[in-house]
Amino acid sequence: MTQPAARDKRGPGAAPTSTAVARLATSWVVSGRTPRQVHFVTGKGGVGKSFVACALARRFVDAGDRVLLAQVHARDSHAALLGISPVDEDLRDVTPQLSVVNLQPAQAMREYALMTLKVEALYKAVFENRVTKTFLRFVPSLDELVMMGKLWFHAEETHDDGARRRFDRVVIDCPSTGHALKLFAIARVITETLHVGPMVDKTRQMAALFADPARSVAHLVALPEELPVNETLELLARLREEQTVHVGNVIVNATLPRLFDARARAAFGRVQGAGAGSSSDLDAVVAVGRRRLAREDLEAAQRARLLDCGHPVVDVPHLQDSPLGPDHVARAARLLGGLT
Repeated sequence: MTQPAARDKRGPGAAPTSTAVARLATSWVVSGRTPRQVHFVTGKGGVGKSFVACALARRFVDAGDRVLLAQVHARDSHAALLGISPVDEDLRDVTPQLSVVNLQPAQAMREYALMTLKVEALYKAVFENRVTKTFLRFVPSLDELVMMGKLWFHAEETHDDGARRRFDRVVIDCPSTGHALKLFAIARVITETLHVGPMVDKTRQMAALFADPARSVAHLVALPEELPVNETLELLARLREEQTVHVGNVIVNATLPRLFDARARAAFGRVQGAGAGSSSDLDAVVAVGRRRLAREDLEAAQRARLLDCGHPVVDVPHLQDSPLGPDHVARAARLLGGLT
């Protein structure tokens, strides 16, 4: 596993450059001295972000934190990964330390409106009449706003005594890249468009929380392949530009162990030269070796592109010797031990 630490290509022992010092000072890199409460996990569809989100939540639970793990309007994948009953829109405690929810727009709308209006009768009068329901269907990005509002509420939620927050960590399994950008941006868009009213006040607080590098961070998940890496770098550039949420770690999922070091490469080269065409069995073995070597070179090249982005890179090895489940999540959680 690659420990989440800043990289310096000039070699071990070299003094850090002023650029490197400045980068660390901006809090873009996750530091063990400043644990964040809100952790967004996103990436291109199909890269395993739900698996990584479950592993990250498990890592925090194992560290003794009280954790909320949230899906955002998704087909439930967490139940199988965690070995629990299906996860729906009703937040529930799985263990004393882990709660789960699958946010849905209708339920989030009701809770966000009640949070703003305070009185349920007023909510019903405003939001459950036919004209309002029809109007709300045409309000752009309303679903994203109310779901982010629910996440903000749970991040700020306290115990009955008000002395401490209910959740030490909130891990959000975000939609894929394009939808995630829309989710991150919606609070800021609302506050820049509207200027007065209780909704604006709440939304401004929401935007401030998610943009605060001391409390919130986004982890970007990629596979060590060209298209996922391209999309990850594009997402990183957009988040740096918009600054709606700060970037923590780049997590490279499903990496293969390296079999071909320098010595193995030299030996394989000799085998290819000496045995080519000598037998069909040897040719078949050599063909397998070539494919494996090509895959390792591909992964190394794509990983090098991610190392250049200036954020810690963490490897999660390929674990799928059977359908992914709780044991795989537990193994990956141990590999994410340096994330805070």
